[in-house]
Amino acid sequence: MYVKSLSPNPNETVDIMGNDITRVDGSTRPAVGVNATNAQLPVSDVVVYANTVRGGGFSYSSNVTFRREPQR
Repeated sequence: MYVKSLSPNPNETVDIMGNDITRVDGSTRPAVGVNATNAQLPVSDVVVYANTVRGGGFSYSSNVTFRREPQR
């Protein structure tokens, strides 16, 4: 599950909760990722918790602000 904030429709709020996520074999992306492209397109209201993740980790870019401590 990968969310990226891009112009002209940036994401401000992202909720990733209670999902069963399995990364596809051979994928180079994290199992869960939230990426704000730059400081002008921040993702400023994010929550990630209670997910079951297999085969990958978590990745969050520097322009992401969380409502609570994110799952890692």
